[in-house]
Amino acid sequence: MGDRAGGLPGVPGWGRKSTATVLRRYGSIEAIPPDGASWDVQVLSARRLAATLVEWRREVVIYRELITLATDVPIPDEVEDLQGRGAKRDALEAICERLDAPEILDRIPVWRPG
Repeated sequence: MGDRAGGLPGVPGWGRKSTATVLRRYGSIEAIPPDGASWDVQVLSARRLAATLVEWRREVVIYRELITLATDVPIPDEVEDLQGRGAKRDALEAICERLDAPEILDRIPVWRPG
């Protein structure tokens, strides 16, 4: 269904009601049958929705991964270890040059020494 605030596009045709109904029944994207005629849940235009989901399934899985909070990332014990160390000026200058966006350099508050 997407999330405009999060910048995630929705699957065309899939609104709040159809998404909630189908996911409530099947539990996950992977479990939704690819043929809407075989769905045992009532939604409008099930065949069209199923065809669209088949087309968009890869993107939907990628978007789900992007918005899932990772809980297995090691976190340092000391707050000081979380402090930013700054950007590498040489590397960022090269990227900004490729992007033709030198103004980005003015937004960097801390540069990494060396």
